[in-house]
Amino acid sequence: MPEILVQLRQMLYDCNGLQQEGIFRHSGTESELIPIRDRLNRGEIVTLTNPHNIATLLKVPRHSTERARESEREREREREREREGALASEPMQDADPIPTR
Repeated sequence: MPEILVQLRQMLYDCNGLQQEGIFRHSGTESELIPIRDRLNRGEIVTLTNPHNIATLLKVPRHSTERARESEREREREREREREGALASEPMQDADPIPTR
């Protein structure tokens, strides 16, 4: 089980989230969730106390976070290919001329 799910589950227990009516039916606050998701996607550690936000994050399919990470890796690979292409198109500087006999 991914560590983030274990942590979110513990946070939900710690704030008595399971005692909240409709905990998995009512969504968290989107304006609060956006920066939280961004931080989680960057691998940062977060501490949450709003049980509805925690429950919403538990419901988010794991593949959406993985997709975001894969997209970032693909963008980085593309930037690397562009840098390599720019280097390859630069004219080579002549070193010492080859001596003739």
